[in-house]
Amino acid sequence: MKGRVFAPFPLLLLVGMLASCTLPEEQKKAKAPCPVCPPEPPTHAMVLASVHEFHLANPGFPFSKLGDALDAYRPDMILIDTPAEALKGGHPEEASIELEYIKYIAGTRATDLVAIGPDREEGLLNLRAEKGDEDALAREGASLMDPQANNLSFEQANGVEGSMKILAGLNARMRYLKGDPDVSRREAWLEHSVDKVLNEKQPKRVMIIVDPLNRATMEEHLFERGMGIVNPVKAVNDSKEKREESAVPSSVLSVWTEQLNQLQDRLHRLRPGVDRSWLEYRVAVYQIAVDKHGSCCVALDLLAAPGSGGGSASTNVEQRPIDRPKKH
Repeated sequence: MKGRVFAPFPLLLLVGMLASCTLPEEQKKAKAPCPVCPPEPPTHAMVLASVHEFHLANPGFPFSKLGDALDAYRPDMILIDTPAEALKGGHPEEASIELEYIKYIAGTRATDLVAIGPDREEGLLNLRAEKGDEDALAREGASLMDPQANNLSFEQANGVEGSMKILAGLNARMRYLKGDPDVSRREAWLEHSVDKVLNEKQPKRVMIIVDPLNRATMEEHLFERGMGIVNPVKAVNDSKEKREESAVPSSVLSVWTEQLNQLQDRLHRLRPGVDRSWLEYRVAVYQIAVDKHGSCCVALDLLAAPGSGGGSASTNVEQRPIDRPKKH
C-alpha cells in the first residue's frame, strides 16, 4: 500500500531478542529483596486508662469516651483493675465510680468482664528520696503522685505523648526511690493477674482498663507477649461511632443511687474514733455523680480526696487517690 513501509519479520525478531537480553555485568547485580510484611499477631490488646472520679471534672474525658473506646475496638473480653468483690457489686467503697458504666456497656455487647485487681493487701514502704535527690524527684517524678494527677483528658491519659510523660516520671521514681517498690510491686501483681487470665481464657481481642499510671507499662508487657497493640486514641478517632456525652444511662444512675445509700449507711454505722475521711469522700463522689447524672463538669476542689492538702503535690503513694479502698 502507498505510504507504508514494512520491516522484514526476521529484523523485528532480532530487535526483540536484543531488547530482552541482559548484559553480563547486569546479571551479577543482586536484586533487591521483595518486601515481606510481618504476619498479623493472632491476638490483640487495647489498654484503656480511666481517670475515675475525674470523669466528672474533665470535659476532655467524660464517661462516654469509655463507651466510644469499647465501641471502636469491640473486645471479646474486658479485664478491669478492680477487686473481685467490687465487680460483684458488694463493696461500693472499693469500686471506682466508672465501674457500673463499664458493666453496663459490657452487658449490652455480651462481653465478658473480669476483675484483675490484686487480691492481697500489703503495707506500703513509703520510701523517701535521699537528701540530695529530693529536688530532682520533685522536678521529675512527684507529679505522678499529685492527688489530682488523674485529671487528664482522654488523649493525655491514653495517647502516646501522655504515656511517654508518665513513663519518664516512673523512671525518675525508680532511680530516686531505690526501685520504687510500692508502685513496681503493685504493677507486677497486676501483670501477674493479667497473665493468669490470658493463659486460661485465651481471648483474641482483650481490653484492659487500668489507672493512667499503669497504662504504658501494661502495654509494654502485652507487646512482649506478642500481642498486637491497639491505641485507644487512634481507634476512637478512626471510628464513626460516638456516644452521647450529656448523661449516663438511667440504669447506671439507679445503681449509683443504691450504692450511695449503702455508703451513707456504712458511714453512719462507723464506730466512734474510726477515721471517716475516706468514706466521706466516697459518699461525696457518688453524690456528685447522681446529682449530675454522670455528666461533666464539677469544680476540681469538690474532688479533693482525704490527705490531698488542697491539691498539693506529694511523693507519698498512700496519699494519691486512685479510687482505692481504705480498710477500717
